[in-house]
Amino acid sequence: MPLKPLSAVRLFNRSGYSSRPYLLSCHLNQQQLSYSKHVSPGLPASPPSSDGVQSHDSGLGSHISDKDKIEFTLQPNYIQPTAHVASVFVKGFAYVGVTIISLGIAAFLGFEGAHLYVEYAAIPAVLAENNEDVVWGWGSSGRESWTGVGGRGGTDPALGYKTRHLLRAAWMAQHWGAGIGSQVDKNGVPKGTASGGTGYHLAEQFLAGALKQAELKSGISSTSSTSLSSTFIDLITLHARVLERLGSDEGISRARADYIRLWASLSNDVHSHAEAAQVAIKIGDLSGRLNDGEMAEEWWQRALEYATLSGGETKASSRPGTAPPSTVPALLPPSPLAQRSVVSALVSLSGYYATTQRFDQAQAVEQSALQLLSASATQKVTGVLDLHPSAPSSSSRSAPGTLHSLFMQHRSSILSIHLAEVLYARRSNTPKPRFSRRKTEDIAAPSQVHLHLAATTSEKVAFALTDVTEPYSSASSAFTRGLAPIYAQNASLARPAGELLRDSRRTAAEAWNLSGLLYELEGRTDTSERALECFERAVHWAGGQDALREESDTDIMRRDWKTYWENYSRAKDRMNRSGK
Repeated sequence: MPLKPLSAVRLFNRSGYSSRPYLLSCHLNQQQLSYSKHVSPGLPASPPSSDGVQSHDSGLGSHISDKDKIEFTLQPNYIQPTAHVASVFVKGFAYVGVTIISLGIAAFLGFEGAHLYVEYAAIPAVLAENNEDVVWGWGSSGRESWTGVGGRGGTDPALGYKTRHLLRAAWMAQHWGAGIGSQVDKNGVPKGTASGGTGYHLAEQFLAGALKQAELKSGISSTSSTSLSSTFIDLITLHARVLERLGSDEGISRARADYIRLWASLSNDVHSHAEAAQVAIKIGDLSGRLNDGEMAEEWWQRALEYATLSGGETKASSRPGTAPPSTVPALLPPSPLAQRSVVSALVSLSGYYATTQRFDQAQAVEQSALQLLSASATQKVTGVLDLHPSAPSSSSRSAPGTLHSLFMQHRSSILSIHLAEVLYARRSNTPKPRFSRRKTEDIAAPSQVHLHLAATTSEKVAFALTDVTEPYSSASSAFTRGLAPIYAQNASLARPAGELLRDSRRTAAEAWNLSGLLYELEGRTDTSERALECFERAVHWAGGQDALREESDTDIMRRDWKTYWENYSRAKDRMNRSGK
């Protein structure tokens, strides 16, 4: 029978598993297929066919001798495995690309979603709760304005996409922190860090970038050659506050520069003299922290001037470099905000004169300021209720008016502490006449009067802000009482009321501690008992007898608590040794 062509062969290895398939091309050597020499006997030879290969009769079988040689050529197929590998890589790249795009979209949506939340939900509108808040000067001073306009909160659309994102990022860093290790408390104050924490550092960088971007946009940085726009004023104020909270000398210096720029704009507006006075006080306080006493005094005196200005009146001292004489006004200005500015400036001047041992000037300012506050206690302010301390409680009075009255009372308690320290310093340094035996109680008696007045007044302020009337000993710590709802639930009053509560606690603690020290100096048994009682009350207002409460980080500095506790422990040990 005719020979069938061999098309393909599958090879197997010794283990029995199929190896890679190969096509076997069988090429027959035509010369070796000649049957002239290798035809079996009796079989006739067939003539060669047209293709050169001899053929046999169809009826006869064909035979190829074992001696005939067949040449096999193996041709491997690389196309199919290469295509397979390429398809794997293509699928892998496709999966990776889809994953990256999906993560990018998710990150973008999360990023923009966070900014939308801050824009429309987190940043409140800077509006007074009612017209009475505006009358008493708490309308905008109690909140941080993040450039929102029209009562909608958020940021100013005129700032543009990039600047608004920088501004919202600064808000997030300030209120949410900057990751692990930068937690903030409920007031946005970083915990456990004296320099403000990484959140405030990051917020400062964002705000600095927002200021630079805003300066490049026309109509944002200024409305005229001398006045800044309200949006730019908000940006400068936010940046200065963050720098101030960082606490470094460089930060304080940069914050002072921002406030000076802000004051230069406000001082040109006859309707913003009270706000300009507030900024001048801030500049003076920052200069004092930088040990620049002369500049601090100049700005405090300028604050007194602008707080008492009326209408469009101007003075030569409005120019930087010229300071008016520091005099206490005969009457407080009619504006509640201006009244608070006057009292704050007098407190700062009093402390500066006392620390620089200018006792004559310090005593004159303190006594005049206390007389001014006493005479103005029943003064009517813009037709609202009077400010007498014996007025009804906060629950039945106007909350803004009550808060103003409490603010003035607290500042009077600070002036009383300053006066007590100055009187003691002057009397103790007075040369004694020959053969004179001046007792310590004679020297300390006038100071004790002012210290007790300051301590009790500060306690009353704290009680009014927390809306309680029970004595201090009814709780283990003053921190067990929070801010009264009438203040805490008012967006305009919550912040200034919280700061006033913190300050009143610190003032009460310091006054009782100083009073206890003076009683200790007398050395008598009865005065030792009084000293122990004073130290106990100081510890109470500093956070209680528990070891360094968490609140001490924000409301009372740790070193103050430690000082009060050491004094209390010393007085108690002395009483125990004496058998009392």
